[in-house]
Amino acid sequence: MGEYMKKVMLPVILLLVAFSLFAQFRDTKWGMSRLEVKRIEVSQIIDEAEAGVVYADRLMGFDVYVLYAFFKDQLSQGSYIFRQTHSNKGLFIEDYEVLKKALDKKYENKVIDKVVC
Repeated sequence: MGEYMKKVMLPVILLLVAFSLFAQFRDTKWGMSRLEVKRIEVSQIIDEAEAGVVYADRLMGFDVYVLYAFFKDQLSQGSYIFRQTHSNKGLFIEDYEVLKKALDKKYENKVIDKVVC
């Protein structure tokens, strides 16, 4: 590897390593094993398969499923599925506003709200 590539690649590699050490979903970190995640997560397991584990929990006042996905037994993805149902579909907009306000507060007004058609 040339000297230029070493100078360019080293900072990039260090940045990626640092990012992976601090990146997390809930109290887990990317790359954790399924067993490590299961030891940390305190919610009730709803379903489990080779690809991942699903838990039931509450988040900001909403019922959610918490999904952990694994690739080669390493945590690779985390997501929430909101379980709210409304007969008046307009109430989902109110739910969105509640979540947006909470996220704005948590992340110091860094939430971007953009309408996409």
